[in-house]
Amino acid sequence: MGPGLDKRSLLAFILIGLIALFMSTETYRRWIGMPTRSATESPATAEQQPEAAPAAPPPTPAAPTPEAAPESVLAPASAADSTAALAAIFENPAQESPERAIRVETSRYIALFSTRGATLRRFELRGIKSYWGETVVLIDEGGENLIPTLDVAGREVDTAGLTFACSMPDQVTLPAGAEQNLDFVYTGRDGGRLVKRYTLRDDSYRMDVAIRVEGMTEPMRHGRWSLRWQSGLRLTESTPMTDNMYTEALALVGSEMEGFRLGRKAETGSDTRKGNVHWVASRNKYFELALVPLDLKPEEVLFTGRQDKAGSSDAYSEYAFELEIPLAADGKLDQRFALYLGPLQKHALADMDPSLQQSIMTKTSLGFMGFMWPLIRPFAAIVLWVFTKLNLFIHNYGVIIIIFSFLVKLAVWPLTSKSQRSMKEMQRIKPLQDELKRKYAKDPKKMQEETMKLFREHKVNPFGGCLPNLLQMPLLFSLYFVFRGAFELRGASFVGWINDLSVPDSVLQLPFSLPLYGNHVSVLAIIFAVSSFLTMKLSITDQSQKTMLYVMPVMMLLIFNQLPSGLTLYYTLFNILSAVQQQWLSGGPLPPVTLPPTGGKKLKMA
Repeated sequence: MGPGLDKRSLLAFILIGLIALFMSTETYRRWIGMPTRSATESPATAEQQPEAAPAAPPPTPAAPTPEAAPESVLAPASAADSTAALAAIFENPAQESPERAIRVETSRYIALFSTRGATLRRFELRGIKSYWGETVVLIDEGGENLIPTLDVAGREVDTAGLTFACSMPDQVTLPAGAEQNLDFVYTGRDGGRLVKRYTLRDDSYRMDVAIRVEGMTEPMRHGRWSLRWQSGLRLTESTPMTDNMYTEALALVGSEMEGFRLGRKAETGSDTRKGNVHWVASRNKYFELALVPLDLKPEEVLFTGRQDKAGSSDAYSEYAFELEIPLAADGKLDQRFALYLGPLQKHALADMDPSLQQSIMTKTSLGFMGFMWPLIRPFAAIVLWVFTKLNLFIHNYGVIIIIFSFLVKLAVWPLTSKSQRSMKEMQRIKPLQDELKRKYAKDPKKMQEETMKLFREHKVNPFGGCLPNLLQMPLLFSLYFVFRGAFELRGASFVGWINDLSVPDSVLQLPFSLPLYGNHVSVLAIIFAVSSFLTMKLSITDQSQKTMLYVMPVMMLLIFNQLPSGLTLYYTLFNILSAVQQQWLSGGPLPPVTLPPTGGKKLKMA
């Protein structure tokens, strides 16, 4: 797995390098539906490092305001239809209260609720910074979230326009470890009540939501109702492209996780998934909102998406969803949900529902390698588990990466040793192979038979040097995606200029962008390229491979200049450890091979 050690190891590493290069091309972005960089893009629009980012978020990434774009991603029933239905079914009180905002502060977040629709309008995470130095805001100017639509006496009643009563003051602060119910109640003249209760906890990203209808004079029909969530997640990373690569809607339907995202040029779109819906979610690169039904499971989910500036590098996607939920057998509506708004962290999602951990790494985040999703996920889970366990004692992820490099090297030592022994034996019998090639140059079939006979005689496996490297490939790929997308590494500093292990360690921003290399200079990438050159110089004995001595380090520099600094740190150290291992196992130069006469005799190694 360590690059710069031998031809087969280099070949294995070239593979991941070529894949990484391909993932940076516009062809790849078009393939998976990502926005491509426009031909007129200036260096200023390229992804910036946190230290070079503007002090405040640019206007483009911000979620569209109601004045700039329609507030709802999902199209609700028209106001006229809803009013007509309410007049006949859910009559308004004689004097309706004005809309009121209720601000709730906990140690984890600040939430803003509105009595109009009893909905969540704004959600800000505390203690987590955006790339503009401000706290992360997941929802801003939110619209119709957690809005029930009821079918009463054959008429559809959209409750978004109802103004609820709430006895809580405008400002609520939860004490440490406290739990608080926030009740919103709408009462019609006929005595019918729609009650929505939020149960908030100080030390959790989870809030429980209970919705029930009581005392209605008209029955609910058709045995079902719907619940919609409108607001998409705001951008949290330095450029829209960074978030759009990961932004999607998800649902666990039956035993399968279903995903929905818009194509590169699509401005709007929708899709319906039917089945037993265990949860539904919307995510970006590092954060997620998820809704988990705790009682009756929805039978259908409608995904709806909108993409601003579709087809450009500044494209920004939002996803909404609507659930179709059956009524209880007695025709009453009394349903509970768990709502999560927070980072994509394994332990936090597990507290909601263990199956939600599947949303941390999805087929979309793997790009065109999504077919490897079942293979890579277990390795990535192991890597994250090791990282989080070490973080309990070591609070610097850079140090953890160094320790992890040693652990991986110890784990793959037998495989690497076997690979190097096999290649050493192949080098020892190479003169005999060359002799066979000369002798049977005009008889390829005979040459192949004699070559295999030679391998058997000397007990050499021609694939022994390559197979161990192939067995390590799932770990290599999982490391790539963990370092690139793990929330734990977001904003995690190591030392000095390495202040974020999830992005390249930029020490200099260039006034231009070079193909493949980018518009910044990474010191770790330079160190890695130099270490690759030195280790290759020690290992290359075949003069025909001398060209690789100079070509490969340049390729490594181009590749790793764009990769997260945590990944570059890992491979730099792993590269050095692999070189030490090779020298340890080599035991000095190979002894010379004497070729006996071949006339009528078997080829043997002296």
